[in-house]
Amino acid sequence: MLTVLDRSRQLKLDMCKLNQAYLDVIVERDEFQKTVSKFDECCIEYEQTLKRTSLLEQELCEAHSQISCLEAAKLDLTAVQNQSLFDELVSVTHEHMNWFLT
Repeated sequence: MLTVLDRSRQLKLDMCKLNQAYLDVIVERDEFQKTVSKFDECCIEYEQTLKRTSLLEQELCEAHSQISCLEAAKLDLTAVQNQSLFDELVSVTHEHMNWFLT
C-alpha cells in the first residue's frame, strides 16, 4: 500500500512540475509574441522610413536641378544686363562726344 501512496505522491509532484513548466512556457510564449509584435512594428516603421527617405532624396534631386536652372538663368540675365548697361554707357558716351564736337 505504501508503494501505491509513494507512487501517487511522485505522480503528483511530477504533475506539479509539468504544470509549472507549462506555465513557464506560456509566459515565455507571451513574451516572445510581444517581441515579434514589436519587431513587426519596427519593420513597418523601417519600410515607411525607407519610402520617406526615397521621396526626400527625389525631392532633393529635383531641388538641386531647379537651383542649377535658376543659377544658369541668373547668369544669363546678369550677362544680358551687363551688356545692356555697357551698350547704354557707350551710347551716352557717343552722344556726349558728339555734343562736345558740335
